[in-house]
Amino acid sequence: MTPGPSTDAAESDEQPEDRALHYEGMEAIHRLFLNALRGAGAEPVDSVGYAFGPKVHEAVGIEARDGFEPGTVVQEVRHGQR
Repeated sequence: MTPGPSTDAAESDEQPEDRALHYEGMEAIHRLFLNALRGAGAEPVDSVGYAFGPKVHEAVGIEARDGFEPGTVVQEVRHGQR
């Protein structure tokens, strides 16, 4: 399997202005994706500080942390949608 064009561009000798344009394009794609999710009825899930819900959250570990009750989400690895 060979790397795709986006990987080739990331490893090339891009000029700073090219990187800025690339970043702006990725931000635009991200905004379009989030708008499409919202249009389909998806909404962001707030997790940190809320009780862990196995139907909503995926745990990657258990950690006791000051200021949080047991069973509370203390860190978010990746933001989710429902």
